[in-house]
Amino acid sequence: MNPSIDEEKSGARPAISPDASSTSEFLRTLFLLLDEYGVRYCVLHSWESLPFELLSDLDLAVHPEDRVKLPAVFRRLQESGYLLIQCLNYSVNAYYFVFCWFEDLSLRSVPLDFIFEHWRSGLSVLSVQDIIDHRERYGEMWIPSRPHQFAYLLAKKTWKGKASPEQVQQLKHLVEILGRAESEAIAGEIFLDRWNQEIVAACLKGSLSKRLERVRSLPWMTAVIRHPLQLIRHAWQQGRRLIKRWLYPTGILVAVLGPDGSGKDTVIAGMSHALRRGFRSVAFYHWRPNVLFPRKPAPPVTDPHAKPPRGKFISSLYLAGFVLDYWIAYALRIRHRLTRSTLVIFDRYFYDIIVDPKRARFGGPVWLAELLARLVPRPDLTLVLDADERVMYARKGELSVAELRRQRQAYRELSVGIGSRKTVQTDQTIEKSIADATEAVVKFLQERFERRDEEWLRQSPLPNVRK
Repeated sequence: MNPSIDEEKSGARPAISPDASSTSEFLRTLFLLLDEYGVRYCVLHSWESLPFELLSDLDLAVHPEDRVKLPAVFRRLQESGYLLIQCLNYSVNAYYFVFCWFEDLSLRSVPLDFIFEHWRSGLSVLSVQDIIDHRERYGEMWIPSRPHQFAYLLAKKTWKGKASPEQVQQLKHLVEILGRAESEAIAGEIFLDRWNQEIVAACLKGSLSKRLERVRSLPWMTAVIRHPLQLIRHAWQQGRRLIKRWLYPTGILVAVLGPDGSGKDTVIAGMSHALRRGFRSVAFYHWRPNVLFPRKPAPPVTDPHAKPPRGKFISSLYLAGFVLDYWIAYALRIRHRLTRSTLVIFDRYFYDIIVDPKRARFGGPVWLAELLARLVPRPDLTLVLDADERVMYARKGELSVAELRRQRQAYRELSVGIGSRKTVQTDQTIEKSIADATEAVVKFLQERFERRDEEWLRQSPLPNVRK
């Protein structure tokens, strides 16, 4: 995507095939394609409700040799209307993908967690090859054997330091089936000394959740004592991964602009809800980050032009301080959040000073505002909300129709500092406005994926593909 191009023309929403109408159809298509292309995999947990209901993200162990076959599967899914928008390399040889599609005006998404190596707390407790060698067929999918189910769930819950009541019951059930001796042998791969016996006993009593917070750091001791060279190699790989995540963050910074009454609050709330599964978290800011010179809580502004502009010199100082506020916040908070796959949304941005200087009480020269606008961190995507000025006046009535008309024109002409941009009409139904804004973000993410993570879509020879 050329970041200097203003994407004003509203493109048609990607066509979705009639069969791609629900999560269950997506999962069925996924399992069929994995088998068709000979990808050796198994679903690691929560398969009982599949493919009819996906309770969280879908964890799949995939044989490392079959990684080369996944791009063909992903391309077929995209051809069926399922758009691949995210790739989060959250651990060594573990990737979190997000597919999405529109059903009418609603965005549906499915996160897929592909694991080629299983690392928890510095330990490679499970060999993915071993999991695959002992997998079992369960309906339309493959699942692990019971010993591997116990090992995976125990390692994951120990790493998180907590377990739900359902997971505690599942671990208890698995220990009862496997027997105490085999369960302790498996737990002994994670815990030193007699801790494996205590953990298995807690599983049988149904009291594991009380223990997990205390023992979550113990696997690191196991890794240091038993597998120091493996731990060093893992730490090196983790360091390389973290550097890449810092250089190429998987979060995005979206600035939402528009006159009063254009529907920013409504669109931001709906859009962030629709996109929540594509990110680890969502963070909101209003106009500026407020790290430097934080504003005190105040009632909502009902007359944004009531106070007079400051003098030229004071206005210039304020504006320079605002730029500094943006950069300090970006360095200390925002960049970190982007690296951790956060959707960062600004309701208004520094650019609003150029369109509506009276709101910021800016009385300095326009050229200074335009110059400083080039210096603030550039959003990945800027959404400009627009509506007929009479509609916006009817919604809020804080500014005159003439002023709203002037601001609409100013936003159309605004180009200083803005990169990728999309105008969203909001004088339509709320659902359509939210869908159009969401689609703009989805399109940006899809294009970024195809540019940055094209290896996952690249065509290559597929050995031993099942016909």
